[in-house]
Amino acid sequence: MTMNSSSKTPYEVLREMSGGFMLTQLLYTAVKLRIVDHLHAGIITVPELSAILDADVSALNRFLRMLVVINILVQREDGCFEVSALGELLRHDHPDSLSNRIHYIGEVSYPAAQGISYAVQTGEPGFDHVFGMSFFDYFSHNPHLGTLFNELMRQGVADRVANVVQTYDFSGYGSVVDVGGGNGALAAVLAEAYSDISATVFDAPAVIEEARRYFAEKGLSEQCQVVAGDFFLDPVPNGAHLYVLSNIIHDWDDQKALSVLENCRAAMDSGSVLLIIEQIMPEKALDAPVTVASDVSMLLLLRGRERTEMEYDNLLARAGLRMTKVYPFEQSKVYSGRKSNWAVIESRLQSAV
Repeated sequence: MTMNSSSKTPYEVLREMSGGFMLTQLLYTAVKLRIVDHLHAGIITVPELSAILDADVSALNRFLRMLVVINILVQREDGCFEVSALGELLRHDHPDSLSNRIHYIGEVSYPAAQGISYAVQTGEPGFDHVFGMSFFDYFSHNPHLGTLFNELMRQGVADRVANVVQTYDFSGYGSVVDVGGGNGALAAVLAEAYSDISATVFDAPAVIEEARRYFAEKGLSEQCQVVAGDFFLDPVPNGAHLYVLSNIIHDWDDQKALSVLENCRAAMDSGSVLLIIEQIMPEKALDAPVTVASDVSMLLLLRGRERTEMEYDNLLARAGLRMTKVYPFEQSKVYSGRKSNWAVIESRLQSAV
C-alpha cells in the first residue's frame, strides 16, 4: 500500500473507524437536545443553556467542548459557544439539514446495528433480534419514527427522481399507480412534470394519510389520489397504464417479492407497463459501494436484498412478466463520490406483444 506523508497509516485508519460509535452518539445527542438550534438563536452561556435543557451544567459544558473537538461548535474567548459552518447542518430549519437523518440513525439504525453479527450467522434480520419485532411493525408501534422514516424516503426520492424523469419517458401514460408509494413524493413529481398524468398512491392506511396531506400542500389533490391497501393481500387498483414499484422489491425475499409482482400483474391490462426502480447489484463491490451497503442494510433490517439484473429478469418471469428494457441512471445527488447503480427496469405481461 503506497501512502504519501500526509496520509494516515492503516493502523490509524482502522483505529479511527473502530471509534465511529462515539461520533454517531455525539451527533445524535446534539440533535436530540437541539443544541445547535438553541445556540443559533443567540449566544448564550452554558448555565443559560443548561436551564433551557434542564441539563447538568458541568456535564453539558463537557459535552459542548467535545462538539468543539469534532468541529460542530466553536469556543469563544469568553467561554461561550457558537455554531460552526459544519454545525449549521444540524439546525432543524436549515435547507440542507441532516437533523432528521441523524435522529433516525440514533434512534433506529444505531441500536439495530448490534444485530449484524446475528444476521450474518443466521441469515435472519438482526433488527427483529434486537427489537423483538419486524422493521415495519416497529414503525406501527412508534408512529413518530415511522413518519421520520417516510420523510427520509421522500428525501431519497428527491435525490434521484429528477434523473428518473430524464431517463425514462413517462409521456403517454395517462394513469399511474405508485404501489407502496409512501407519502407520495414520486407521484407528486410525476404529476408536476406531466399535467396529463393521473397518479394514485396505493399503500397502508397510516401511510397514505401522509400522502393525502402532501398532495394538498402541493395543490395536487385533483391530480393525485390515494387508495389504502396491503400490496401483498389486497387488489391493486386495476387498469392503469403504468404501475411503479420504487425501492420496494429490495425490501423482500423472493417469495414476498413474487407476491407483490403477481398482485401487480393481476391488475395490469394487456397494454400496461410495470416499472421497478431499484439498485442493481454490481459484479464487483467497488463498482457500486452504495448498492453493496444497501444490500447489507437489507440483510440487517429485513429479509430483502439488492439483486442483479439477471435475478430481476428471473423474478419477473416467475411472476408472468417480461423484462423489456433496463434504463440505468445516476442519482441526482452523489455523496462523497460513492457510486450507486440505480436503474429503471421496464416490464410487460408475458402475453403482451
